[in-house]
Amino acid sequence: MAMGLPVIATNWSGPTAFLTEENGYPLGYTLVELPDEMRLSGHLWVSVLPRQRISTGSLSAHRPHQAAGHPSRATLV
Repeated sequence: MAMGLPVIATNWSGPTAFLTEENGYPLGYTLVELPDEMRLSGHLWVSVLPRQRISTGSLSAHRPHQAAGHPSRATLV
């Protein structure tokens, strides 16, 4: 963000303190339980919605003039 580049992150937890639709790409998500082999019963992590992965990546890579990077620097400075 400080470099004026768009940020793509989940709209959950820490990024919600600074990430908005005006300065980046907050991604929709679902919370899923951690696999049993991780031995962290009851803990959750974020899984980005598949449709959001495609649409946001496409916008950023193929239409950079529409990427929301410019306003991102103003958020931090």
